[in-house]
Amino acid sequence: MESLLPRYFKLLLQIRNNNYVQFCRNHENLFQEAKKTGDYTGAIKHYYSMMAPIIEAGYGASWQFIPKQHAKQSRSEAIRHLHHLIAKKIALAPGKHGLDIGCGVGGVLQEIAAYSGGRMTGVALSQEECQQAHTGIKKKNLEKLCQVVEGNNLQLPFQENTFDSAYAIYSFKYLTSELLQKGFSEAYRVLKPGSSFLIYDAVLSKGYVPHHPEHARVTEQFVYSTAMPPLHTLDEILDSARRSGLQVISQTDFPDSIKWHYCLKDSRLFSWILSSKAIDQCIHLLERTHFFSEGFLQFYKTFIAGTVKHLIEFGEKDIASFSQLVVFKKP
Repeated sequence: MESLLPRYFKLLLQIRNNNYVQFCRNHENLFQEAKKTGDYTGAIKHYYSMMAPIIEAGYGASWQFIPKQHAKQSRSEAIRHLHHLIAKKIALAPGKHGLDIGCGVGGVLQEIAAYSGGRMTGVALSQEECQQAHTGIKKKNLEKLCQVVEGNNLQLPFQENTFDSAYAIYSFKYLTSELLQKGFSEAYRVLKPGSSFLIYDAVLSKGYVPHHPEHARVTEQFVYSTAMPPLHTLDEILDSARRSGLQVISQTDFPDSIKWHYCLKDSRLFSWILSSKAIDQCIHLLERTHFFSEGFLQFYKTFIAGTVKHLIEFGEKDIASFSQLVVFKKP
């Protein structure tokens, strides 16, 4: 499996010393508060303050899942294909200014700017993500094309009719059903008339069965471990976009002969490690000898191994897809 297994072992060494007890306690409190209020901002910020560098170290600066176009295509090639496709669909080009809503550490906007020659501004939810993004932009000498600011989907820090195009990758899954339309309305507000808005996001699949015990278990555990509200259906997303004034232009169905989650299950050794009780026992022993910080096993089982196992279950049981692409237009 392309680079993920060695990344996994290197990652464990890099993150062995943190205050995991406090992180898990704060996560529980913030997530339960978010479920009551419907505002997940605090839980998401807290989650990414710890997880942003961990995810980047384990998976790379671009965290997207994309089905392979063919069996010989590498994961990095598939992700690059997705980024170039996004640039083409939003018609980003030299002299144009695009917006990345929820850019994370900025990996996508850097590649899209370099590929298209267009200028990109990204909005990241946490200061930690902004700092990582700025480091990457400077390293690639893209300061003239890229910038990242702190903000959120519901209060974009820009004037009306600012951008020639925009996209959001895995950002709208962090909005509750009640806030989806507001998120789309903010995108509508900052776009110029005639501009395109693209989303690439996670949605519940046609195979998802409401109230099915197994489906409920997997989805509930996944949203907890990622500080997310319940996942949306595609119809919910399309309806919310239309109510905000956006027009649906196209939907892209990627070939699923090699599904979006393939990179998480191609290695039998990696799959065994994630589910092995022996590995858990080793981590427990290393935690007791203070090689790992107190609370690391709980953190590992919930936020690392647990999350990956849930993603694999989503794909294998057709509960959710993380490769839904839709293009909208502001009239």
